[in-house]
Amino acid sequence: MYTDDEVTAILSRAIERQRSSSPEGLSHDDLLAVARDAGISPEAIEAAAAELATRKETTDDELAIRRERASDFRIHLFTYLPIMAFLAFVNFMTSAYPWVIWPALGWGLALALHARFAVFLTDVEIAQDAGHRAEKRRRAEEKARRRAAKSDLKEGARELGRAVERGLAVAMSETAKMIHEELGPERNERGKRVRVEDDEARRDEAPEPEDDDVEEGQRRRR
Repeated sequence: MYTDDEVTAILSRAIERQRSSSPEGLSHDDLLAVARDAGISPEAIEAAAAELATRKETTDDELAIRRERASDFRIHLFTYLPIMAFLAFVNFMTSAYPWVIWPALGWGLALALHARFAVFLTDVEIAQDAGHRAEKRRRAEEKARRRAAKSDLKEGARELGRAVERGLAVAMSETAKMIHEELGPERNERGKRVRVEDDEARRDEAPEPEDDDVEEGQRRRR
């Protein structure tokens, strides 16, 4: 049996060997293959990868928080210094009373408080801010997924509607064809009957030859 340190060393060595054969690094499938060879379940690897990704996001958020707060403080400081210098010049040129000290002290107190929360942050404050960012990002991703699911649902509904329309059109066409085929022989029979009846009616309406004409025709033949 291997100890935890030996397992860690073996896996590290295996990853290094794999990395040497593949300079671009290990893919997720390669990592699963290494873990499978070491007897580690894919579920454990997936959980560890998700935990590592969460830690990386948290670390990136903490660094971003520090940079943003330091940048805000620098902007505040570089705004405070020239304005106070201008007020001191005006005070020197207009009055012997050093009134500029009061705005300098008031704004300086605000600047000191800003420095406290921008430069001298505690780990707890950074973690809380990073947690708020992660929660906001999670909500945005969830909203995006819902929007995508809603869009897919609408597209599926439209596709279903078009499929139903095509199916109804085909069904109506086939039904009309069947009706035409069923009524065709009956129509032909009805047409024949009508033509026969018309011929008989015309024969009945034709005038019969008179007797004198018949006798005249017989004498001529004789």
